[in-house]
Amino acid sequence: MVVTAAQIKSKTTPWAHQVHAYNLVCNQPATMLAHDMGCGKTKPVVDAICNLDDCNRVLILCPKSVIDVWPAEFAKHGCCPVNVVPLRDGTIRRRTKEAQTKILLAEARKEKIALIINYEAAWREDFAKLAQTTIWDMVVADECHRIKSPGGKISWFMKRLGPRAKRRVGLTGTPLPHSPLDAYGQYRFLDSTIFGTSFVRFRARYAVMGGYGSNVGTPRQVIGFQNQDELHKKFYSIAHRVKKADVLDLPEVVHERRIIHLSSHARRLYDELKSEFITDVGSGVITAANALSRLLRLQQITSGFGVIETGSKVEVDQGKYDALVDIFSDLDQSESVVVFCRFTRDIEQVHKAAELKILNRKLARKCYELSGQFNELAEWKESKTGDVLAVQIQAGGVGIDLTRAAYCIYYSLGFSLGDYEQSLARLHRPGQTRSVTYLHLVAKNTVDEQVYAALRKRRKVVEEILSQIKEVASCQ
Repeated sequence: MVVTAAQIKSKTTPWAHQVHAYNLVCNQPATMLAHDMGCGKTKPVVDAICNLDDCNRVLILCPKSVIDVWPAEFAKHGCCPVNVVPLRDGTIRRRTKEAQTKILLAEARKEKIALIINYEAAWREDFAKLAQTTIWDMVVADECHRIKSPGGKISWFMKRLGPRAKRRVGLTGTPLPHSPLDAYGQYRFLDSTIFGTSFVRFRARYAVMGGYGSNVGTPRQVIGFQNQDELHKKFYSIAHRVKKADVLDLPEVVHERRIIHLSSHARRLYDELKSEFITDVGSGVITAANALSRLLRLQQITSGFGVIETGSKVEVDQGKYDALVDIFSDLDQSESVVVFCRFTRDIEQVHKAAELKILNRKLARKCYELSGQFNELAEWKESKTGDVLAVQIQAGGVGIDLTRAAYCIYYSLGFSLGDYEQSLARLHRPGQTRSVTYLHLVAKNTVDEQVYAALRKRRKVVEEILSQIKEVASCQ
């Protein structure tokens, strides 16, 4: 049954394209929501889970850096109680046991449950056995272009998982990141009747082969494509494509947080430093005038490095780097990206992430820099779309136009409200023709959360954090 926006029970009002997506998810067994990042493709899924009476047991698979996005989306949009269980920590066996326990408990209480696990963990033996012997009311493959390689372990796992789900949903802003052949692995999970179960036959139908291997007469390279109208028609038989530029009711700006979890080593270092900080604040050693250096040291750890006595920087964590790699991978290659950073090492990590994509994925992103050392803004503006501009927030916040990009990532934030608001205005300003998506990388239970909250509330950052720490110190 097709419903209107007014008939969808939700905490938030859906946009027009989300209503259409919701109806597809509810009314067909397989759906591909190919919506650009920032278009809100998780909301139709959350609303469907909450509104469908026969959708009680759900499995959501996604990149590790996206696991924490889903609980936040359920809290934001969900109109009914759902036991949202992020399976992030511990061994695969431990996570599998937790999943089994939560499923049984939800079943006994007749409650809805949504398990969330990353692809890299899901295909491992213990969890795979549970997943493939359970009947799911819905399985969601978030950033489902991750399962495109037909011979990959994740893709094979998803192939076997598909028949165990009454509804299957794929979410991605880049459904065909490299070639039309990328459709096969994803649709093998969603609906294997569309493109079949033989990649060899699929490739023979839609690709033109050329070049020769070691055996004479054996074609081995794709040199072109054929029957693309047919492939397009089959692809869109269950797919809904939404481009950011075409959505008229998107808000002018969208802010999203990507939650980062520090490694055990980084967490130990951070907690030790924070404990010293709290003690010194309580004893009056730390004041607003001298707190900055301590806060910087805490923030450096959340960015993944520490400074030892010799002044050298040592790596202690790569959570933000991994999240950045995921975002670069999941964004359409035609999209230019701006990444704001506080530290020089952060900028180095942005370069590294862009170069990794070029080397390992054969993608064409190039990274330019705008900092105290380099000014490559003009080169970035003249380069082809899809390139990255790494900006030191103190150097790039004022008087520059970055409206070429509609996606902005904050790898780390400064403590200046003025710098932050100026950086926001570099993309969201006259000349910008699209909604701007700001992605903030925030380490959980760290100063990152306090800095982000203070800036969003337009408060003085250092004073706000010190006030909170003094409250903690007074209770000790």
